[in-house]
Amino acid sequence: MNTGLAYLWAKRNTGVDSVPFNELRDACQEQGCLDKANFAKNMRSAREWIIIEGTKGSSLQTAKLTVPGVEQARKLLEEVNADKGAQNP
Repeated sequence: MNTGLAYLWAKRNTGVDSVPFNELRDACQEQGCLDKANFAKNMRSAREWIIIEGTKGSSLQTAKLTVPGVEQARKLLEEVNADKGAQNP
C-alpha cells in the first residue's frame, strides 16, 4: 500500500493525476512488495486514500489519490526521509 501511495504521489507531482492500475501493480512488483493474490483488494481497501476508476478487472482501470491520500503520502514520505536521515548522520 505504501509503495502505491508513494508512486501515485510522485506521478501526481509530475502532473499525472490518474495512473493505469497495471502500472501501479508493476511499480509494486518492481519494489518487491506485490501481493499478487490480494493486490486489487488491498488497493480498494484504501478507498479513503485511493480512487480506482473503471471496470473491475479491466486493463483500462486507473488509480489516483484522494485529497486525504495526498496528505497521507506526504506524511509517509516525510517519515521515510526522516528515517533515512537518522541512519546516515
